[in-house]
Amino acid sequence: LLNGRKAMLWDNTIYMHHTPPHYFLDTFHTRYADKFWELTSGEVHLNAGSGEIYKCGLLAAADYLWNPAAYDPEASLRTAIAMIAGPDQVDRLLAFRDAFYKVYDELAPQLGSPSSFLATAKKMTSQPFDGAEMESLFSTLNAEVTLCDEVAATCQNAGVVAEARQRVAGHQGYRDALTALKGLPPMTEEDAANL
Repeated sequence: LLNGRKAMLWDNTIYMHHTPPHYFLDTFHTRYADKFWELTSGEVHLNAGSGEIYKCGLLAAADYLWNPAAYDPEASLRTAIAMIAGPDQVDRLLAFRDAFYKVYDELAPQLGSPSSFLATAKKMTSQPFDGAEMESLFSTLNAEVTLCDEVAATCQNAGVVAEARQRVAGHQGYRDALTALKGLPPMTEEDAANL
């Protein structure tokens, strides 16, 4: 079907770490065939969004594509973050990334979307979590907020700050739901059976 023509590479692996697909300061990991540049047209489209955060992913991807044999994913990402947000922001942003993905990858699959969890919480008449569970959930969510506030207070790149705040705002429904649940009486065995 290609009639001897080489295909352009459309690469979505900048998103491949999370389900649903999401990019926030992830390292660029991919695997191409040996000498893939000879098998394709030489063009690569990396499917990415706009904004300061995506620049980090695209810089890391470019680093790989220019010299795959010497590519170091962690070092490349750290260099990209330093270029976009400043050298003093690398560890802070990576800590925020880890806190964000703890919510995105671990809590969200269990709780559902923030809006649906909040809607469910508003209908509940008893507390579905014990004290230790509530403390753990609040701790996870509060860590994300605290680290975002640290980025906002120290980062000179307003776009990076806005994108970090946007991600925290996306999880606000979880915080609102847990606050509503906190005041409810403990769940009885009958409540649990009906759940």
